[in-house]
Amino acid sequence: MKIRLFIFILTLSSLFINVPFLFANDAKTDTTTAHSFQVSVTTGNNQINKGKKQEANIFYLKPALHYSYKEGLFADFSCAYFPTFKKSNIDNFAIGIGYNFDLGSNLSSSLGYTFTKYYSDLEVSASSPNELSSSFGWDNPVIAPSLNLSYSFGSIQDIYTGLDLSHSFDFEHIFCSSDKLSIPLSMSASFGTTNFYKEYVKQNKITKKIAKANANANGKAKNNTGTTTTTTTEVVDYTTINTKYTLTGLAFGTSISYKIADFSFTPSVSYQIPFNQPSDLKSSRSLIFSFQIAYSF
Repeated sequence: MKIRLFIFILTLSSLFINVPFLFANDAKTDTTTAHSFQVSVTTGNNQINKGKKQEANIFYLKPALHYSYKEGLFADFSCAYFPTFKKSNIDNFAIGIGYNFDLGSNLSSSLGYTFTKYYSDLEVSASSPNELSSSFGWDNPVIAPSLNLSYSFGSIQDIYTGLDLSHSFDFEHIFCSSDKLSIPLSMSASFGTTNFYKEYVKQNKITKKIAKANANANGKAKNNTGTTTTTTTEVVDYTTINTKYTLTGLAFGTSISYKIADFSFTPSVSYQIPFNQPSDLKSSRSLIFSFQIAYSF
């Protein structure tokens, strides 16, 4: 039944359109029409939320719809399919609405609201379903900076700031007159409070591995030190997590976006470097991969 529901949602998405809410400024609108639509499907090995990845890599499929009117008003809908989730394979139902502003001189901004419904406790923002967000960007041919701000609220509250620097290499007419290749390089820094992450660790009882040395009665061991080492698993103490506003991570990423006519194909990779993580969680640096197929009309 869940598979059928997912196929129905995926099929329904082909009738409409999307890019994820936070990337609404990237949607290209046909200036000859008032309405613009895009439908996309994204997959990857992990999802990043406010500069933090999920504790374990989780494969997902994310169909999404996007609608914009005259490059200003826009609306989004998306959900995600997790094959390994036991409670509900389909989760992360998100609906958003907002407005893009053209400030002139290659300056732009956006303001929006997103509501997200979660059915699985594995989700990081399970207690923050509401989010107000705003972004400011300056598009120039050398380095394009942008500032992203958001406030999430529900049973817990958090604020988030993202600073991005990017440069894109663009090539047109690669194989035909209607295609384009873009290779953006980006660097981002994430700052914010982490009440949502503390709640995530608490709800899911995230564990850690502890190595303990045990003395042998005969004074002999495999390592010839008179001790043996055993590994046990303990639940992370969520009270040690610092929830104050601070640097939470750095990311370096790139993608290759190939667009032909109204279709686009975008594989991407980012290298995540966490900062100010709880001492007993020992979050490590990691590579995050994703791939998106989109159709615009």
